[in-house]
Amino acid sequence: MSPRLTTRQGRVLALALLLLFCLLVYGIAVHPVVSRYLEYQALIDTKREQLRRYRQVVARGQWAGAALKRLQANGEQRSYYLPGGTLALASAKLQEYVKRLARSSNGELTSTQVLSTRSAGGPPTVTLRVQMKGGLETLLDLFYAFETGTPVVILKNVVITSHGSRRLVGNEAGRYLDELDIRFDLVGYAYEERRDG
Repeated sequence: MSPRLTTRQGRVLALALLLLFCLLVYGIAVHPVVSRYLEYQALIDTKREQLRRYRQVVARGQWAGAALKRLQANGEQRSYYLPGGTLALASAKLQEYVKRLARSSNGELTSTQVLSTRSAGGPPTVTLRVQMKGGLETLLDLFYAFETGTPVVILKNVVITSHGSRRLVGNEAGRYLDELDIRFDLVGYAYEERRDG
Protein backbone atom coordinates (compact mmCIF):
# COMPACT_ATOMS: atom_id res chain seq x y z
CA MET A 1 0.00 0.00 0.00
CA SER A 2 1.49 3.40 -1.03
CA PRO A 3 1.27 6.28 1.40
CA ARG A 4 -1.20 8.96 0.39
CA LEU A 5 -0.27 12.62 0.60
CA THR A 6 -2.61 15.07 2.11
CA THR A 7 -3.70 18.02 0.08
CA ARG A 8 -1.45 20.33 2.01
CA GLN A 9 1.59 18.07 1.56
CA GLY A 10 0.81 17.84 -2.15
CA ARG A 11 0.75 21.60 -2.47
CA VAL A 12 4.04 21.99 -0.59
CA LEU A 13 5.62 19.30 -2.79
CA ALA A 14 4.27 20.98 -5.95
CA LEU A 15 5.65 24.37 -4.81
CA ALA A 16 9.02 22.78 -4.01
CA LEU A 17 9.14 21.15 -7.45
CA LEU A 18 8.13 24.44 -9.11
CA LEU A 19 10.83 26.31 -7.18
CA LEU A 20 13.42 23.69 -8.09
CA PHE A 21 12.36 23.92 -11.75
CA CYS A 22 12.62 27.75 -11.66
CA LEU A 23 16.09 27.59 -10.09
CA LEU A 24 17.17 25.06 -12.69
CA VAL A 25 15.86 27.25 -15.55
CA TYR A 26 17.56 30.33 -14.03
CA GLY A 27 20.86 28.46 -13.58
CA ILE A 28 20.84 27.04 -17.10
CA ALA A 29 19.28 29.82 -19.17
CA VAL A 30 19.03 33.15 -17.34
CA HIS A 31 22.19 33.37 -15.17
CA PRO A 32 24.71 32.90 -18.04
CA VAL A 33 22.93 35.59 -20.08
CA VAL A 34 22.85 38.05 -17.17
CA SER A 35 26.49 37.44 -16.21
CA ARG A 36 27.59 37.78 -19.86
CA TYR A 37 25.62 41.03 -20.09
CA LEU A 38 27.35 42.39 -16.98
CA GLU A 39 30.78 41.39 -18.33
CA TYR A 40 30.08 43.11 -21.64
CA GLN A 41 28.81 46.21 -19.84
CA ALA A 42 32.04 46.40 -17.79
CA LEU A 43 34.09 45.92 -20.98
CA ILE A 44 32.12 48.68 -22.73
CA ASP A 45 32.72 51.03 -19.78
CA THR A 46 36.47 50.25 -19.91
CA LYS A 47 36.60 50.88 -23.66
CA ARG A 48 34.71 54.16 -23.26
CA GLU A 49 37.23 55.31 -20.66
CA GLN A 50 40.12 54.33 -22.95
CA LEU A 51 38.48 56.20 -25.83
CA ARG A 52 38.12 59.30 -23.66
CA ARG A 53 41.83 59.12 -22.73
CA TYR A 54 42.88 58.58 -26.35
CA ARG A 55 40.86 61.60 -27.42
CA GLN A 56 42.64 63.69 -24.77
CA VAL A 57 46.01 62.43 -26.02
CA VAL A 58 45.08 63.26 -29.62
CA ALA A 59 43.91 66.73 -28.58
CA ARG A 60 47.18 67.33 -26.72
CA GLY A 61 49.15 66.05 -29.71
CA GLN A 62 47.31 68.39 -32.05
CA TRP A 63 47.95 71.28 -29.66
CA ALA A 64 51.64 70.36 -29.38
CA GLY A 65 51.92 70.03 -33.16
CA ALA A 66 50.37 73.46 -33.66
CA ALA A 67 52.66 74.96 -31.01
CA LEU A 68 55.70 73.37 -32.69
CA LYS A 69 54.66 74.79 -36.06
CA ARG A 70 54.29 78.25 -34.49
CA LEU A 71 57.77 77.94 -32.95
CA GLN A 72 59.25 76.81 -36.24
CA ALA A 73 57.53 79.60 -38.15
CA ASN A 74 58.89 82.22 -35.73
CA GLY A 75 62.33 80.61 -35.51
CA GLU A 76 62.00 80.49 -31.71
CA GLN A 77 63.11 76.86 -31.44
CA ARG A 78 66.71 77.94 -32.10
CA SER A 79 66.97 79.31 -28.56
CA TYR A 80 66.63 75.76 -27.21
CA TYR A 81 69.66 74.54 -29.20
CA LEU A 82 73.32 75.30 -28.69
CA PRO A 83 74.45 78.29 -30.75
CA GLY A 84 77.04 77.83 -33.48
CA GLY A 85 76.91 76.29 -36.92
CA THR A 86 79.28 73.38 -36.32
CA LEU A 87 79.85 70.83 -33.58
CA ALA A 88 83.14 72.52 -32.67
CA LEU A 89 81.47 75.91 -32.15
CA ALA A 90 78.56 74.32 -30.28
CA SER A 91 81.06 72.50 -28.02
CA ALA A 92 82.86 75.76 -27.28
CA LYS A 93 79.56 77.53 -26.52
CA LEU A 94 78.55 74.69 -24.18
CA GLN A 95 81.88 74.98 -22.35
CA GLU A 96 81.40 78.74 -21.97
CA TYR A 97 77.87 78.12 -20.66
CA VAL A 98 79.13 75.66 -18.03
CA LYS A 99 81.96 78.00 -16.96
CA ARG A 100 79.54 80.92 -16.59
CA LEU A 101 77.08 78.86 -14.51
CA ALA A 102 79.86 77.37 -12.35
CA ARG A 103 81.18 80.88 -11.63
CA SER A 104 77.74 82.28 -10.84
CA SER A 105 76.99 79.41 -8.44
CA ASN A 106 80.37 79.81 -6.63
CA GLY A 107 81.67 76.48 -7.91
CA GLU A 108 85.22 75.62 -8.93
CA LEU A 109 85.37 74.07 -12.40
CA THR A 110 88.12 71.44 -12.40
CA SER A 111 87.94 70.04 -15.91
CA THR A 112 85.76 69.61 -18.99
CA GLN A 113 86.13 67.05 -21.73
CA VAL A 114 84.22 67.27 -25.02
CA LEU A 115 82.64 64.14 -26.49
CA SER A 116 80.76 65.05 -29.67
CA THR A 117 78.56 62.47 -31.36
CA ARG A 118 75.77 62.49 -33.86
CA SER A 119 72.54 60.82 -32.78
CA ALA A 120 70.90 58.64 -35.42
CA GLY A 121 68.25 60.60 -37.27
CA GLY A 122 68.16 63.49 -34.80
CA PRO A 123 70.09 66.70 -34.31
CA PRO A 124 73.83 66.49 -33.60
CA THR A 125 74.56 66.15 -29.92
CA VAL A 126 77.41 67.65 -27.96
CA THR A 127 78.36 65.85 -24.77
CA LEU A 128 80.58 67.52 -22.21
CA ARG A 129 82.07 65.60 -19.29
CA VAL A 130 82.34 68.02 -16.37
CA GLN A 131 84.19 67.78 -13.08
CA MET A 132 83.91 70.52 -10.48
CA LYS A 133 84.00 71.25 -6.76
CA GLY A 134 81.53 73.12 -4.63
CA GLY A 135 79.13 72.95 -1.73
CA LEU A 136 75.57 71.72 -1.63
CA GLU A 137 74.24 75.20 -2.40
CA THR A 138 76.50 75.32 -5.47
CA LEU A 139 75.14 71.99 -6.61
CA LEU A 140 71.53 73.08 -6.17
CA ASP A 141 72.05 76.42 -7.93
CA LEU A 142 73.91 74.78 -10.81
CA PHE A 143 71.35 72.02 -11.40
CA TYR A 144 68.49 74.50 -11.12
CA ALA A 145 70.14 76.70 -13.75
CA PHE A 146 70.58 73.71 -16.06
CA GLU A 147 66.95 72.67 -15.56
CA THR A 148 65.36 76.07 -16.15
CA GLY A 149 67.77 77.77 -18.55
CA THR A 150 68.32 77.80 -22.26
CA PRO A 151 69.77 76.16 -24.22
CA VAL A 152 68.12 72.92 -23.18
CA VAL A 153 70.65 70.49 -21.72
CA ILE A 154 70.34 67.04 -20.20
CA LEU A 155 72.33 65.83 -17.20
CA LYS A 156 73.56 62.24 -17.29
CA ASN A 157 75.83 60.05 -15.19
CA VAL A 158 75.76 62.34 -12.15
CA VAL A 159 78.21 61.35 -9.42
CA ILE A 160 78.48 63.42 -6.23
CA THR A 161 81.02 62.54 -3.56
CA SER A 162 82.14 64.23 -0.39
CA HIS A 163 85.76 63.86 0.61
CA GLY A 164 85.27 65.33 4.05
CA SER A 165 87.28 68.53 3.55
CA ARG A 166 85.93 72.00 4.23
CA ARG A 167 86.81 75.33 2.73
CA LEU A 168 86.52 78.83 4.11
CA VAL A 169 83.82 80.90 2.45
CA GLY A 170 85.16 84.35 1.59
CA ASN A 171 86.89 86.14 4.46
CA GLU A 172 84.24 85.25 7.02
CA ALA A 173 85.78 83.59 10.03
CA GLY A 174 84.09 80.40 11.05
CA ARG A 175 82.00 80.03 7.90
CA TYR A 176 82.96 76.78 6.18
CA LEU A 177 81.32 74.70 3.50
CA ASP A 178 81.62 70.98 3.03
CA GLU A 179 83.26 70.49 -0.34
CA LEU A 180 81.74 68.06 -2.83
CA ASP A 181 83.24 66.53 -5.94
CA ILE A 182 80.60 66.87 -8.65
CA ARG A 183 80.92 64.92 -11.90
CA PHE A 184 78.37 64.66 -14.67
CA ASP A 185 77.89 64.48 -18.41
CA LEU A 186 76.01 67.37 -19.97
CA VAL A 187 74.28 66.80 -23.30
CA GLY A 188 73.17 69.65 -25.55
CA TYR A 189 71.80 69.68 -29.08
CA ALA A 190 73.30 71.69 -31.92
CA TYR A 191 70.89 73.38 -34.32
CA GLU A 192 70.87 71.96 -37.82
CA GLU A 193 68.92 73.49 -40.69
CA ARG A 194 66.56 71.01 -42.33
CA ARG A 195 67.07 70.68 -46.05
CA ASP A 196 64.00 69.35 -47.82
CA GLY A 197 64.41 67.62 -51.15
